[in-house]
Amino acid sequence: MSIRNPQDKDTSAEEPVPQARLDVLLWKLDFLETIINELPNPVFAKNSDARFCFFNKAYESFFSVRREDLLNRTVLELDYLSPEERWQYQKEDEEAIRSGGEVHYETSYQTDRGLCSSLYWAKGFVTPGFKQKGLVGVIVDISSQKRLEQELARRVKDLEEVRRELRQLSLTDELTTLPNRRSFEMRLQEEVLIANRHNVTISLFMVDIDNFKNINDRFGHDAGDAILRDFAKVLRRTCRESDPVTRFGGDEFIGLLPLACLHDVRTLAERIRKTVKDSCVLPDGRRLTVSIGIAEFQCGESGEQ
Repeated sequence: MSIRNPQDKDTSAEEPVPQARLDVLLWKLDFLETIINELPNPVFAKNSDARFCFFNKAYESFFSVRREDLLNRTVLELDYLSPEERWQYQKEDEEAIRSGGEVHYETSYQTDRGLCSSLYWAKGFVTPGFKQKGLVGVIVDISSQKRLEQELARRVKDLEEVRRELRQLSLTDELTTLPNRRSFEMRLQEEVLIANRHNVTISLFMVDIDNFKNINDRFGHDAGDAILRDFAKVLRRTCRESDPVTRFGGDEFIGLLPLACLHDVRTLAERIRKTVKDSCVLPDGRRLTVSIGIAEFQCGESGEQ
């Protein structure tokens, strides 16, 4: 029987790892590293001191850096980030590693390809076997999606503008640029509802150009169109902006006067008649004349009445 010194170290627990098992571990490590390297998004890992311990190929390509130049460095040493960004990321890394927390937000990075909009995600972890703390992160380049979003927003804005223009055109008389009959009927229904609800007054006038058919027949339609445009300008100058004036059709025009009584619209009609006679002249020198009818809304009536 041999005598064993109690101070002698027991080496029975330090048997070498079998070669087969070592080969399997190395194969797994190589396989996992290859998988991460083939991912299209930049992936990185940091140890408990917040120092880089791994980059994949996509990370190197994204930031135009070499892995060997960055390993074992902290984010504070990265030249491609601004000083403000370095301190921000360093604090985030340290807190995530300490707490095992998660960080994610949208940001942008200045790269050789220009400014890249990106989604940033990182999470602290603890390994189950050796209780080693660390951090893993991934960056997703969303620049193309952002450009598509901006293009889509621009197109939507353009379409909305076209829609407004088309609506305006559908409510506008092309010749005089006054509102058309459809626009008037819509406004009339609104004002009638208000008048009935609040028991207030509405008045209107309808005016047509005297002998307008003879004007067209004698001087031609171009002259007739010019007369209509001049007459529309008179109506704009004479009426308030709040009183919509419409080309109802042909040489007929109609004006709606919310909160005006019959006396008010009679006064306006006389002013229109006089202004037209003083300022509108036919090609042969004669003065243009018009005929005007007026009406006052009675509570309970409809727009048609």
